[in-house]
Amino acid sequence: MADHLDISDQEFAAVSRLDAAARYRHFLKRVADWREAWGLYEDGWMSLHDDEQRLLLPLWPARRYAEAYRAEEWGQRAEVRAIPLVELLEDWLPGLKRDGRGIAVFPVSTAKESIHPSLDDFERELREELRQYG
Repeated sequence: MADHLDISDQEFAAVSRLDAAARYRHFLKRVADWREAWGLYEDGWMSLHDDEQRLLLPLWPARRYAEAYRAEEWGQRAEVRAIPLVELLEDWLPGLKRDGRGIAVFPVSTAKESIHPSLDDFERELREELRQYG
């Protein structure tokens, strides 16, 4: 899978400034197109908490965004790893549902600055986006 480190500085800055809802839409389009999401790993996948202290798996549409978050929030201790889209849909989402966890889509500095969709809504919206990419 491609790293997509070729995101221009202008795109990176512009997308990072979008509000959470617009970043969520961007995430769906990019992940459907590029067929991967990105997370942070250090002795297990790193998590955030929502206001109810539920564990959330943070996800980004490209390596560069995950690296920027890692640098700001966790230093360099976590490894940025790709999650193939088929694994996200077939393995991760059912596991997250089973474990009572959620997702934080495209945080830029804190979990509060990301969308935390229900896993059912997320899966439905991502599959709808996938249909547009064939």
